[in-house]
Amino acid sequence: MLLRNEGNLRITCNPGNVDEERKRLRMSFDGDPEAYDRARPGYPEQLYSDIVSECGLAEHSRLLEIGCGTGKATLAFARRGYSVDAVEIGAHMAEFAAEKTAGYHVNILNVPFEELNVADSAYDLVFAATSFHWIDRQTSLTKVKRALTPRGHLAVFWHSHLITGETRQMFDTLQQAYDGKAPEISRSTVRKQAESSSPEFQVALQESGLFGNIRRRSYRFTENYDADTYIRLLSTYSDHITLGERSKSSLFAEIRKLIGEMPGGRITKEYETVLFIASNMAKV
Repeated sequence: MLLRNEGNLRITCNPGNVDEERKRLRMSFDGDPEAYDRARPGYPEQLYSDIVSECGLAEHSRLLEIGCGTGKATLAFARRGYSVDAVEIGAHMAEFAAEKTAGYHVNILNVPFEELNVADSAYDLVFAATSFHWIDRQTSLTKVKRALTPRGHLAVFWHSHLITGETRQMFDTLQQAYDGKAPEISRSTVRKQAESSSPEFQVALQESGLFGNIRRRSYRFTENYDADTYIRLLSTYSDHITLGERSKSSLFAEIRKLIGEMPGGRITKEYETVLFIASNMAKV
């Protein structure tokens, strides 16, 4: 079914052909988009500037986004004057993103990327912000290749959680909460699900044979959290969202206690935003 509403395009259909566990987890974010948008950090402005520069985006460039979520990256590109078609599988997320980007040249498409019908050579840039790991990689890379103009680019970026000498003690302390209250989930799970292994993702791009001139950029920043804001952040992670209510309540109570015992009742989390840009140079 195809619906038009206030200039934002919405397409509804069944979830794509991905394995059941990944399908379950990727739909878990759709429950509270406002909380997700408030808790999740955005992306550095320099990242967007680098994408625009390195991809040679012009005033009338067309962009396709895979998994826009609440529209954090969507809005950043829309404010720069670009036309964006943004795919989002979650109906509530799509509605939130449509409201956020109202008034810009943005179409929100509520459809799994795997089922999206894309015209050949339609876009100058296809990008994914902390979303590419939720779709079938090889099938999607082939679709991206077809969607791009001959001189188009793919940009994939995400946040990695850094554990350095300064933050290791904090993570080790909080790990006690998981060991004691929620052993069914591991803090490494999120890292394994995401494309946070830069070498592995770069190899996947190279081995696809679909792209050339692959380059990596990274941007570091920190965020400070008290117990409330950190728990709100954790509540946006798929493994925490799907955790049983009893375990979740016990886990969050223990985390709140541990943070309260830290200096100032706050923690500092270090992030590294990793960006990969690949050119549509290799032939299919």
